[in-house]
Amino acid sequence: MISLQTTELAALQGIQIIFKYQSQLSLSDTQLACELGISEHSIKCYKLNTKNKRYPSESVVKLAKLKLKLWEQGIKISDSD
Repeated sequence: MISLQTTELAALQGIQIIFKYQSQLSLSDTQLACELGISEHSIKCYKLNTKNKRYPSESVVKLAKLKLKLWEQGIKISDSD
C-alpha cells in the first residue's frame, strides 16, 4: 500500500520537494547545498521570482526526494558511507 506521504511527495513539483526537504530538516541554504551536492548560488537562484529563476535538474530533485523519504522513515545517512 502506498503511504500518504509518498502520494503527497509525488504531487509536489521538483522545487517544492527541495524546499520541503530543507524545511523538514531545518537546513540553511549552505547546508542544503552541501546535502544535495550543488552550489549555494544555485539554491538562491531556485528561490528567485524573476526572469533569471533557475530550476533544479532531475538528478537533484531525485536525490532530495530519496533523502526526504529516508528521513521520514527515520533512516540516517552518514557522510562517511
